[in-house]
Parts: sequence; structure tokens; C-alpha cells
Amino acid sequence: MDPLTAISLATNIISFIDFSWNLLTGSKELHESGRQTTKENARISHIVDDLAEFALDLAQDDPHGNQPKSRHERALSLLASECHSLSKELAAILEKLRMTSGKNSRWRSLKTTWESMRRSDEIASIESRLNRYRDQLNIRLLGLMSDRQSSFKLQLDAIQEEARSLWSSSAAELKGIREDVTSLLRVATVKDDDFSSDEEELDEERTCRFFESLGNISAELRKLEQAISVVPRETRVLQNLYFEYIFTRHDSIDDPCHGTFKWITMPDSEFREYLSNLDQEIDRAPDSPVIHYEIRPQARLMDEARRLLRQWLTYGEGIFHVSGKAGSGKSTLMKSISSDAETTHCLREWAGDKTLVVASFFFWRSDRRGLQLSLDGLYRSILFEVLRKCPRLIPEIFPHQWKLMALNPGNKSFETDFFRPQSIKHAFESLVGKQTLSRSHAFCFFIDGLDEHEAHAFDQLKFARQLREWSAESGIKMCVSSRPEIDTFHETQRIHLHDLTLRDVYKFSRNMFEKDEKFSLVENMYLGLVKVIVSNAEGVFIWACLVTQYLLVEVSRHASSERLWQTLNSAPPELDALYEQMLSKLSREDRRRADYMLLLVLTNPFPFLMNVIAFSWIMDAEKLDLPNLNTDCVYSIEIILRQKRVKGQLQSLTKGLLHMISNEQDGELYGPAFSKRVSFFHRTARDFLEVPERKVKLIGQFPRFDPLQVHSLLWVSESS
Repeated sequence: MDPLTAISLATNIISFIDFSWNLLTGSKELHESGRQTTKENARISHIVDDLAEFALDLAQDDPHGNQPKSRHERALSLLASECHSLSKELAAILEKLRMTSGKNSRWRSLKTTWESMRRSDEIASIESRLNRYRDQLNIRLLGLMSDRQSSFKLQLDAIQEEARSLWSSSAAELKGIREDVTSLLRVATVKDDDFSSDEEELDEERTCRFFESLGNISAELRKLEQAISVVPRETRVLQNLYFEYIFTRHDSIDDPCHGTFKWITMPDSEFREYLSNLDQEIDRAPDSPVIHYEIRPQARLMDEARRLLRQWLTYGEGIFHVSGKAGSGKSTLMKSISSDAETTHCLREWAGDKTLVVASFFFWRSDRRGLQLSLDGLYRSILFEVLRKCPRLIPEIFPHQWKLMALNPGNKSFETDFFRPQSIKHAFESLVGKQTLSRSHAFCFFIDGLDEHEAHAFDQLKFARQLREWSAESGIKMCVSSRPEIDTFHETQRIHLHDLTLRDVYKFSRNMFEKDEKFSLVENMYLGLVKVIVSNAEGVFIWACLVTQYLLVEVSRHASSERLWQTLNSAPPELDALYEQMLSKLSREDRRRADYMLLLVLTNPFPFLMNVIAFSWIMDAEKLDLPNLNTDCVYSIEIILRQKRVKGQLQSLTKGLLHMISNEQDGELYGPAFSKRVSFFHRTARDFLEVPERKVKLIGQFPRFDPLQVHSLLWVSESS
């Protein structure tokens, strides 16, 4: 028995029991004071008709032809049959009453006759049966909701789990309704046990109260019925919006280290305390006057930027623009802001009585992943985030698709055609353009990396202008980030990140030294190195991170202070030159293997990242450009060892240009061998290799290398 059929049957039984009980106990009167018997006969006729409808509803079979399987389903069907029979008995009694009253009788005679009949043994027997039916209904519904073997529960579990797997808020809503129904049934069942076993001693008042509780149970069942009818459709829409790796870019962005960037959303008092604590740290350091001279003037700029952002979050409209150099930490900042509790607090104040909906999208150019680069990916991601949080908006955003799914509840074959890019774009425009939505909802979108959108510069500019138009609507605003080349947005709502991060770079670099296990070797000189790193980085976190890591490698080799200073002073200020310098220090053989690693990731033609295990097969091959792979099945311990070895190779050979990232979703679905992937650590690393002269030189080292052949071989081997 499917859930909708079971609930429909249960609500019909409840309606019949409630109607009949009220009729027999006098809550529903057959007569109306001052009316003639003719009117009363008509009233009886209406009630008889109602009972006939109940009989029809109770006699209906499962529309899908499913037979009851569990004992509770069979008992519920049997209970419906008994109620069906009882409805006919009641109808016969009322018909007899109508005929007995006669056409010329007064209404008082009708009233007297009915009250007399209500005191008869026949009516008392019916009341007793209704009592028993109510008890049975409670028990059977509770069994359906709780019995692990019940197909009703199993199907509800499946609907709920499918919604939960897509992070839909409907899953929690459905879970709550189920818990409410179960709670009401348990309360009614427990209280029934308090009654005396002698039916003559039943407390009439409590019995009436328990019959009244049927109304609450019926109301919750109707909520459950509504949820069951719409949640699967909502889930199907979300499934068509979802794409593989939709969260990978967000998850791959490191959280701010050592409290960096937290200041940007701090209230005034916390910000002042933050500055004071950091100043005290600097005061305790050697060369503190020099460091203060570099860092302290930036406090005013930080405070202005912080106030500007908080004002926009709390009261502002339109677009807030985070502009910054490549590698200045824009993505990390955007992830931090979009998920910060203080951001939510400010936005709730802005939203007022409206429902606040926050969504984010991170363009990702580093790995050429189709949807992470495209507008279609942006539209799908934002729609997915909004609609999983507010699934009741789906019929309004996708009206055509919603109706088709209602007409074809079991047919998914046609759905792909109705979620093509043009339909997705139309739905997104509907989301941001409907005034009816903005009256009830407040939308804030965080979009990172506008310059990483795969399009020509003019198309990027055109898209930025489109964002500006969309955010002009009331109830919609956006926080976006890009490199300085995109300056379409108002200067009054823009911050330049690279001008604000001296303290963050200082704190970050200092903590990298202090947390290193070889810190004691440089404890007396590291702050001097940090000062130069902060000055030379010019607000570019990536540069500071790479140089600090490079210095720590030298420290692990017990390099002298002179060697450390020489390494730092020779670090080029430009990222491309820094990348080239780091790779140039490799031996000839190591450089060849590093270049092959970089070439593999650079030429990956597929929209998914390279698997670490597959990567290890390649690096184990004797001939790099024509690899003969050893892809024997690997056991858990070997998987861990291979992942550890690849991680070390990426760091030592590619100098961190490539790194290993976790993919928990694939790990859960396919096993630990699929839990780690290889990626460029930053877009600037790919940009470095995409320079035409450098790319030609890289490919030229491996003339027999066919990227499609190698990656196809890896993909087939990985899949098998």
C-alpha cells in the first residue's frame, strides 16, 4: 500500500468516525429549532447522502492496484471495510427515522424520536464499535508509522532520504510532520490504556476528548499527504539542477588560517580588541617599530572597509564589490563572509519580516570544469541553493516542469529536455525578476571570481552589467569578487583587498613559522624574515604562503641564516617568476617528472579532477609519454600509502603548484580509492602554464604524449 493510499484511507476512516460519533452523541443535530419536519427530513437526507459518500470512499481500492502487505496495512483495509458496513447501518437507521416521522409530524416529534433511538441498545452498540474502531485506527496508524517492515514506512523513509541527500529543507519538514503524527497517536494510545476495562464505567468526558483528538490527527495526516505528494517532485527538480562537484570549489577553498579575515565582519568593540591584541603581539617582537611603521597605518583602511561591508550587509542594496590582485585571498574572504554568523545576523536585520535566503557560487577556472566555469553552472548552483532551502518556490520558478511532473509522476525520461540551459536561465531570471517573490523573500547572493567566468573580456563585462541590473530589484543584492580589471560597479561599495591585508599576511606568515616543528632553529630571527615577507608580498597571500613554505623547507635542511636571507631576497616579486624559480631548482630528472605532472593536470579533457590513485599509476610507469599502467586492485592500506606518496611528490616536485584535495562525496559513494583528487592549488598556477610559449615548451618535452589517449586509459582503468 503506497503512502498516499494509506493516508487517504486513514483520513476517510477518521472523517467517518468523527462524523458518526458527533451524530450519535448529539454534537451534530438532525433538527433545527423552529423548522418544519419537511426541512428536517431534507436535513436527514443530506446526512444520509454524506454517509453514502463515506461508504464510497471507504470502499475504494488502491488506485495503483497494490495489495496490502504488512499486518497493519491489512488491518487498516479491514477496518475500512467495517466502517463501510457501519456507514450503511447508520444510513438505514436514519432512513427509518425519516420514514417514521411522517410528512405531517412536527419537528419536536422528530427530535423526541431521535433522542429515544439514541438511548437504544442498537445505538449503544454502534457507539461501542466506533470506540473500538478509533482504538484500532490509532494502533494501526502507529504501526504503519513505526513498523520497520511496513511498506508505508519504507516508502516514507525513501522519500525523506532522497530529499535529505539533496539537502532539501523538505526532508526536515517531512521528518517533523511524521514525528508529530506519531506523537499524537502515542498520546492517544497511552491515554486509552488509562480507561477502565468495563465499558459502562468509561469516562464520557474523556472519551469525547479523545474523539476530538482525531481532528488533530487528521490535520497532521493531511499535512503528511500534502508533503508526500509534493516532496518527490521537489526532489526531482533539485536532481535536475544538481551537478557533480557542485560544492567542490567551495570545499577546496581553505578556511582562513589563524583568524585572518575575521576582522572584516566584526562589530566595533571586537574589532578594536582585535587590533589591540595584534598590536601587543607586534610590540613584543624585535624590530617592532619597523613593523608598526609598515602595518599600523592600514588600521584606518581596514576599519573603513569593515564599516562599509557591515553597512551594506545591514542596510544596503545593489552590489558590493571585493576587488583584489591575483592571489590576494578573494575566494577565502568570500567563503568566510558568506558563511560567517555575523554576516547572517546583519542580513537578517536587512531582511526584516521577509524570509532570508543566502546562496553562493564560486567560479573556478583552475581545472576547466565545465559548469564551474559557465553561467549555466552559476544559474544551476544559485537555483539549487535557493530552492533546496525554499522548495515551496519551485512551482513558481519552474511552473511548466512542475505541471508535467504531476501528470507523469513515475516518468523521468522526458525531464532532461525541460532543464536545458535556456530553461535554467529563464528560471533564474524568474527568480531575480519576480516582484511577488521579493515581497516575501530577501535574497543575498555571493559570487566569487567574475573574471574566472569562461568568456571573452567583453562577455565578462556584459555579465557584470547584467548582475548590476538584477541587483537593482528590491529584495535582491549581491556580493561579488574579481580582479581589478572588472570595475563596472560603484566605487562607493567596493573594497580593494590587497590594500587591507598587511596584518593578515603578518599573522599568517608568523604562525606558519611558529607552528613548524623546526621553529626552534629560527626562533631568534624569524620575525625579521616575516617583516620582509609582509613588505614584499604587497597584499598577495599566495606569494607570502609560497615563500614562507620555501623558507621552511630550507629550515628543515638546517640552512644557515645567511642562506635563508639569500633565499628570501632572491624571491621574485611576480608570481610567474616565482613559480619558474622554484621549478628551476629541481634536478633535470625531477624537473621532467614535475613537468609531466603539470602537463597531465593541464591537459585533462574531462570535467572531473584526476584521481590520486590513477595519478600514482602514471607516475609508476616506466615511460611517461606512453605509460603501461599497472592497475592491479589496491587494498585499503595500499590506497593510503599511494595517496601519501602522491601528496609528497606533489609538494616536492611541483613545489606546491599541484595539491591533493579531498572528495568526500565520491569517497562515500565509491570507496576510499576515490576520496582524493589532484588539482592546481590556485588559478595563478594554471595561468602560469597557459602562457603560450611555456605551454608549447612543456608539451614539446613529450612528443608522443596524447592527452586524450592517456586520460581515457586512466578513466577506463579507474572505472573498472
